[in-house]
Amino acid sequence: MTLRPAIARTAGIAGLLLMLSCNSAVLFKDPPSKRVFTVKVVADPSFANHTAWKDNVTNLITNASRVYKSWFEVTFVIDTMVVWDISKEPCYHEMFEYDCLMKSVPKDGADIVLCFFKEDDRYKFHIAGYSFYEYGYIRVTQGAWWYNKGGYEIAFVTLVHELGHFFGGIHVRHDPRSETRYVLSPQLSEDLVAKKGMEYEVQLPDFHPGNVQIIKTLVDRPTGRSDCDSCFRRIQKAYAEARREHGQFQMGQGPDIAAFQADGLAIPDIYHYLSNWASIYKKDSLAIAYLDTMVQALRAVTRACRECRGACPPGLCTSIGGWYAEYEKSWYHYDRAVILLGAGRYGQAERAFQEFLSSDIKQSPEIRQKIRAEFEYLKEISTPPSGEPINESHDP
Repeated sequence: MTLRPAIARTAGIAGLLLMLSCNSAVLFKDPPSKRVFTVKVVADPSFANHTAWKDNVTNLITNASRVYKSWFEVTFVIDTMVVWDISKEPCYHEMFEYDCLMKSVPKDGADIVLCFFKEDDRYKFHIAGYSFYEYGYIRVTQGAWWYNKGGYEIAFVTLVHELGHFFGGIHVRHDPRSETRYVLSPQLSEDLVAKKGMEYEVQLPDFHPGNVQIIKTLVDRPTGRSDCDSCFRRIQKAYAEARREHGQFQMGQGPDIAAFQADGLAIPDIYHYLSNWASIYKKDSLAIAYLDTMVQALRAVTRACRECRGACPPGLCTSIGGWYAEYEKSWYHYDRAVILLGAGRYGQAERAFQEFLSSDIKQSPEIRQKIRAEFEYLKEISTPPSGEPINESHDP
């Protein structure tokens, strides 16, 4: 997911051609593709109300494909383009938008559903994109490209970011004292886009070396649940090597909140991704064990914040501590429930979900109802029981 503040209004963009200024001199070499992913494009009517929207989308995906072909020998090919109005769907008021998207828009044989929306200016802060990589659904928000500062270019950077999550890439923590930027930095920086004459130029960051290791392995990812044991072992190895070589904050090495703040992979996120991949590869006990390990990592961060005794960077521990505590008390139980659904353990899943509901989650009744609707939808699409017994004490 990529967060960004609202973009300032400036003069319009002259045309839809994308100019790229890249850190890597080898970005646009042209190696053969290792794998081709088909894309079903879904456009909200607010996005599709411009006559050039199909050309605009084609240009976005073509340029993103060039990036991934250069780095990872992967290309993306558009299969179909459709206009879809989510507000007309029965699930619109009952479910979260992303759940309604997955329920209402079938893939029709495509590997990825890529949904484009127009920017909503009613809010100061926006989510520029999100990726439900487990299911192959990605949402990108593009501003009105004849008004916004680099609306097209911002959408391009967002698309490259969310595709990184599709291949298992994790967020890279950014030290505000550093000028380094990475494709998978969670906060989209507007200084990546600069006006050059009548057009805008993108300074596309590099992929973090740890994410390069991960994504190169995940280009062979399945598009559904899989029985390939050797595939999952390769994924485990890729994340383990990325964690060992590029994770500045390591559990068991004493409190070092400065290392946690520094540029590097978000270590707790690694375990959440591993949990999801373990579930996809039908390693359900292991998936739960990875969640437990993630909680241990979050506790290590919280403990480091407590022990730094006022020496922590202002606001850092305040911003991370609250969410981490909330995850352990509440959302951990929800994630367990989803894993148990995938394993076909519906009774255990319901009990875990009830633990989530009884926790101290600060959500309105409306949001709680939508969370319940999401849980019921995931139960509806879950696979039959895998036959693997759940052993929640298993240690990855």
